[in-house]
Amino acid sequence: MLRHADDIEEGAALTADVCIIGSGPAGLTVAAELVGSGLSVLVLESGGEQWDPRTQALAEGRVSGEGFRFNSTEVTPDLVRLRQFGGSSNHWTGMCRPFDPHDFEVRAAVDGSGWPFGAETLAPHYVRAAASCDLATDVFDAGWWRDQAAATLLADGHPVRTTVFQFSPPTRFGTKLRPLLDADESTQVVLWANVTSIDTDPGGTRVDRLQVATLSGRRFQVSAGRYVLAVGGIEAPRLLLASTASAPSGVGNSNDLVGRHFMEHPHHPSGRILFAQPREAWDFYTIGQSTLADGRTVSRWAGLGLSAQAQAEAGIANASVQLYPGLEGGDLRGDRDRETMAMRGIGRLLARGSSEPPLGVLSVRTEQVPDPDNRVTLGRRLDELGLPEPVIEWHLNPEDRTTLRATIRLVGEHLAATGAARVELDPSGSPVEDWPTEIGNHHMGTTRMHVDPNRGVVDENCRMHEVENLYVAGSAVFPTSGMANPTLTLVALAHRLADHLRT
Repeated sequence: MLRHADDIEEGAALTADVCIIGSGPAGLTVAAELVGSGLSVLVLESGGEQWDPRTQALAEGRVSGEGFRFNSTEVTPDLVRLRQFGGSSNHWTGMCRPFDPHDFEVRAAVDGSGWPFGAETLAPHYVRAAASCDLATDVFDAGWWRDQAAATLLADGHPVRTTVFQFSPPTRFGTKLRPLLDADESTQVVLWANVTSIDTDPGGTRVDRLQVATLSGRRFQVSAGRYVLAVGGIEAPRLLLASTASAPSGVGNSNDLVGRHFMEHPHHPSGRILFAQPREAWDFYTIGQSTLADGRTVSRWAGLGLSAQAQAEAGIANASVQLYPGLEGGDLRGDRDRETMAMRGIGRLLARGSSEPPLGVLSVRTEQVPDPDNRVTLGRRLDELGLPEPVIEWHLNPEDRTTLRATIRLVGEHLAATGAARVELDPSGSPVEDWPTEIGNHHMGTTRMHVDPNRGVVDENCRMHEVENLYVAGSAVFPTSGMANPTLTLVALAHRLADHLRT
C-alpha cells in the first residue's frame, strides 16, 4: 500500500517488523524480496512519485577538494541524486557490469582491499540482480559474447582483456515494483516521509525509533524490529552522523569510520585512437546493439582493461578504457556530449589540415583506492528540516593517477603491437596530472564492510557492528569500488540482504 505521510496522524507511532529508509534500487529490491515472507515492511521515502524541487533541495551539499565535474560542468550532490520514489534509478542510464573476481580479493596495490567474501558468494545474487535490472543475460564473459553475438574482440586475455558492459532498458525501480508493493497487505510505502533522526538506546547498541517529518510540518515516529538504511553513499553517513541524541559522534561511529573512505569512479578523457582496421573490427567497442544466437537484441558497450595479473604486475588498481567514436567534422559523441581537452586538441589538429582524421577519443574509468581522508562530514548550513548539509571532501591520490597512466599506456602498447590501432595521448601535450577528471556519480564506501569493527562500519551481512538491528543497503558498504558501475552489485547485495532478513 502506498500512502502520503501527511495522511498520518500527528505524533503517531507506526510499527513494522522491518523498516526500510529509502526507495532506490537497493531499498525497493529488499522490500520486493520480503513480499510473502510473513514480515511486515514499512518503506519511508523522502519524495513522491514525481520530482519535487522543494524535496530535492534537502539533498543540497558541498564538495571540497577535487570538485565534481560531470559533462564538463561542476555539479553538487543535489544534482546527481534524486529524492523520489525509485530513487536515482529515475535518471539512471542503465550501465551494468558485475565486479571482477579479483575486486573482492586483497590486492597489494590497493590499500584496504579485500571483501569479507569472494566473488563466488555473490554469484547467485548477480543472477537475480540481472533479472531485477531487466538485462538480457547475466553473462559478461567476453568469450561468450564472441561466440553468442559474433563479436570481434580486440583483446581477450593477458595482458589486455575485453570488459563487457550491458545496458538496462533502463529499469525505473519505482515504476517496476510499485504494483507489487501497492498490492501487498504486509507492505506500506509512505511517501513524503523524511527521517530526521535515528534514535538508539542509551548505549547506542539498538535503534529504538525513527523521527520522521514532512515538509508541511507533520511529525511522527516509526519503531521496527530491524531497520535498513538505503539512502546512498552520501545520505547514509549524513543521517548517521546527524543522529546524536544518544551518541555524540553519531550512530555506530565510535571508531570514527562513518563517512570515511568515500570513493567515486574518476573518468579521464585521455587521448585519441587511430584505427588501422575497418569499423567491423572495433564495432563491439562502441555503444550499440548486438544480436545473440537466439535472436535477442542486447544493448552493450565493451571496453579494454588489464588482466588481474597485469594489474598486479604494474602495481595498480582496476580500470577500463572506453571508446567514444568520432563523427563528421571532428565532433565526438558517446553516451553523452563530452567536450574535453583531448577533443580540443584534436580540433586544432584538424584545423591544421591533418591528413589523418581521428576515429575516436578514449576515456579511462578507474577504480579509486580507498582513502580515509576522502569522506562525508557535516557542514554548518541546515536544510529545511534542520539536518546539517553533507560536505564531501574528495581528492585523487598519486595511486589513482598511476592507475590512469599505466592503464592507458599498456592498452595503447597492446593495440599497437597487434596492429589494431595507434593510441595518442592528449595532442595538447598536457601531462596526465592536468587531464580533466569527471565523475561517474557513483558514491561508495562511506559505511564500508569489514569483519573487523576497527576497520569497517558494517559486517559481512551489512549489519552495523555497533547497532544490532540496523543494516545498510547500497554502495555505501563497498570496501572497494572496482571499475564497474555500482548498480548491479548493490542490487545483488540487496538480494543477499533480503535473504538474511528472512531468516
